[in-house]
Formats: sequence, C-alpha cells, structure tokens
Amino acid sequence: MVNVARNKSLTAAPMVSPMRVFGIIVLIGSALVAALAVFALLRTGELADLMSRLALHHGRRLDGDDWQRHWVVSFLLMGLIATIGLAAGVGLVRNRLWGLLLWCSLATFVPAIAFLQETLYAKYEFETTDAPEYAAAVAIAAVSWVFFVRTRRSSAHQSTSAIAL
Repeated sequence: MVNVARNKSLTAAPMVSPMRVFGIIVLIGSALVAALAVFALLRTGELADLMSRLALHHGRRLDGDDWQRHWVVSFLLMGLIATIGLAAGVGLVRNRLWGLLLWCSLATFVPAIAFLQETLYAKYEFETTDAPEYAAAVAIAAVSWVFFVRTRRSSAHQSTSAIAL
C-alpha cells in the first residue's frame, strides 16, 4: 500500500484558474500593444518625413504636420487602451472581479471607440478599421461578457453551497 501523504508525486498540482490564464494572455497582448504605441510615438517624426517623401514620389502631396497630429492621437489612444488592458490583466491574474469587469468594459468600448474615431476623426488609412477587425472586436467583447456571466454564476453557486454546508 502506498502512503499518499509521503509520496508527493501522487498529489495533484494546484489548478490554474481560467481567469489567471486569460489574465496572462491579456497582459502579454496589452504589453505588446503598449510597446507598439511607444515605438510608433518615438518614431513619429521620422515616419512623417518618410510618408511625405513617399507621397511626393508617387505624385501626391501630404501635409506632414497634419499626418503627424493624426498619428500621435491614434497611438496615444492605443497606449491608453493598452494601459487599461494592463491594469485589467493584473486584476485577472490576481483573480479579482474588478479585473474581469474592467476587461469586459474595455472590450466593449474598443469597437465603439474605433467606430467613433473612424466616423468623426479619421483622415488616413491607419485610422480606419475594416469589417473583420470590427467583427473580431465584437466577438472578443461578447466572449468576455459570457465568461463574466459564467464566472459570476459559478462564484454565486459556490458561495450558496458553502453556506448550505
């Protein structure tokens, strides 16, 4: 007979919650988006100059200052979204309800923000969002809210069964 208490190889490894795994994914994704935003903002002047020269090469005129303004606004917005995503990821990794709620709210507002930017402000191609991108963003928001509802139901069920015991 095997003594289970002494044989540590038979004990189960601690289970990693789906929220923590999701939090790690959100943290990695948000960190990548934040890095892209920082890189783009640091290279704004060079890119504006390059875009102006490319436009001239193709017989078009591009106002570098206007392009630069739009570029900075777009990537500042992207950086803000990434920062909120990082905060949500920390909350998710720590298994906090506020982290999941923050993520769901962000996932809901990102398609709305993209739509408003495109309809009210966009002037250049990098400021537009294609239909597949909208569809992906809406799907991410929907799946996030389903996860939120299931998590709430699961925690409510666990608390009522704990009370019953």
